[in-house]
Amino acid sequence: DKLTWFPMARKWLDEHKANKDWYEYIAKWFDKYVYGIMDELHSMNLGYLCKISPSQIIVNLIKIYDAFIPELNSINPYLKTEEEKAMEKKGNATANKMDNMGQTQDMKDAKDQNKDAKKEEEEEEEDDNTAENTKYWEMAERLFVFALMWALGGPLGEQGRIKVDNLIRKYSANFPANTLIFDFFVNPDKDDWATWDEKMIQGWTPNQNSSYNEIFVPTVDITRNRLIIINLLRNNYSPFVLGGIATGKSSIIKMIFNTLELTKYQPFNVNLSYGISSKNLQKAIEVHFEKRNNKLYPPSNKKSLCYVDDLNLPKEDQFGSKTIVEMLRQFMELEGWYSVESLNYVNIKSMLLLCSTCIRNADEQSNISQRFLSKFVPM
Repeated sequence: DKLTWFPMARKWLDEHKANKDWYEYIAKWFDKYVYGIMDELHSMNLGYLCKISPSQIIVNLIKIYDAFIPELNSINPYLKTEEEKAMEKKGNATANKMDNMGQTQDMKDAKDQNKDAKKEEEEEEEDDNTAENTKYWEMAERLFVFALMWALGGPLGEQGRIKVDNLIRKYSANFPANTLIFDFFVNPDKDDWATWDEKMIQGWTPNQNSSYNEIFVPTVDITRNRLIIINLLRNNYSPFVLGGIATGKSSIIKMIFNTLELTKYQPFNVNLSYGISSKNLQKAIEVHFEKRNNKLYPPSNKKSLCYVDDLNLPKEDQFGSKTIVEMLRQFMELEGWYSVESLNYVNIKSMLLLCSTCIRNADEQSNISQRFLSKFVPM
């Protein structure tokens, strides 16, 4: 059973072998949390809203962790690898050797005294750095738990998240009682967990000039989904939004697009229908790009964010697959697709895909293929 997800974890660990501390801590957290939780997951019926495998849960954990770690790193200087520490030590030794050349004895004695004083300062600074690093890894562990709980609970409804809450509390007792773990996020400024209420807009009032259908009240659920999706997008990970009818999936994405820097991003959306063809979808997307060197680029070197809504609507073929979905999967894998008209390969550069689908019944599971969903982080 471990082979279903362990290779994904091993690949991630091997990519960071140069950072000894990082490697050891992450490996320890996999032993502490992931092994036991994934073993128990086999016997639990959580009621996922989409098809998801154990290996995909681990991949989502990695993506969510990587999406949030830059914010945590902003409070702690870059953690040097062992090679960088050795190079720095070698450079200091060379500098000291050069300084000692051509000096009198008195000058050397004075310098030795300065060295002793400097050494004491460095030892004090090293103690401070040790305390800072300890605090950093404690926060990083909380972030690992945060990533794990959203990798498990992101594609779940309320009842499923209660089961995940009970499961994770067996391995981590840092959450207050009488609350769900999903009510908390890692706050680097406080070095601890904090409730999502702190991220909400205080004293919010609707814009008087907005029409009724444009008013969107920032609830806790909306706030946390919005911030998680924004972090994924800024780190080049594609979110997949799941939800029932009229639950605000498109509105959340629209709100996110309105908060992004338009100098860096080019957001646009494509609405699907039952009878939409691959040819029409290709045209609807390609019109937002410029052709340069036989490739399609966003204008002004921006990053294109393409939101494809209602992925559940396109009709299935006689084999049960959706041509539209498979064409989008081709883009995710090959960074482009084959034109329906010319049959030539169209290379699309610098585009990130977001998708959403509607779950009509609470006990229903999305019919989107697992091969396609494996490219996304479902929320």
